[in-house]
Amino acid sequence: MSSDFVALLAGIVGVIFTGVGVVALYVSATNAQKQIAKETTRAETLAKETEELKAKNLAVEAAISPRILEQSVTAKKLEPFSDIHFRVVSPPDFEARRTTGQIRFMLSRAKWQKFSGSITSPLAFFDGVSVHHWVGPLYGIPDAASRQGAIRSGEAARALVRVLNEAGIDSKIGPPIPELGPNAALVEVGPKPLPPTLQLKPENIPTDPSGMKLWGNIEQEE
Repeated sequence: MSSDFVALLAGIVGVIFTGVGVVALYVSATNAQKQIAKETTRAETLAKETEELKAKNLAVEAAISPRILEQSVTAKKLEPFSDIHFRVVSPPDFEARRTTGQIRFMLSRAKWQKFSGSITSPLAFFDGVSVHHWVGPLYGIPDAASRQGAIRSGEAARALVRVLNEAGIDSKIGPPIPELGPNAALVEVGPKPLPPTLQLKPENIPTDPSGMKLWGNIEQEE
């Protein structure tokens, strides 16, 4: 066997081994890239799940924390309605009573007047704050003063709802209450609303034989 043939054979073998090495490196690099991509996707999924869990935890913390009402700036905004008489009521729930006291204090600072009449209309105490006002007598045609009083109490109720919502206390206008009379408002403070993710869905409430769904109502002890 000549030396030239041996050299040629060695060269061919070298090329083969080099090719195999290149292929091996390519396969190794490809596998590494796939593994990196897989780990990156896993890390992104974990980060997303962590953020979602954090958001849920914050929602739970917000749901169980008591409502806090700023009472100076809010009172100033309501001082123009100092001719309005008011009453603030709540069910026997500590957080609702605490919120009731804060609203009562704020309205007193706004120079609203305490309502001294009696109210017999039943209150459901739905979640959040409901502000009721007078819209006119049940029977007959109201005189000019009564009409003006109804307009005035409506304006005051809407202003109070707006101020409370701006302060982070979920509020709305409630049904009118005849016993209030002109220039008066009743503030009904129910339990603090839960965030949507924690609320009981109506479709999950069982229906009784008559087809009615009834839940969450509160009856005060007499």
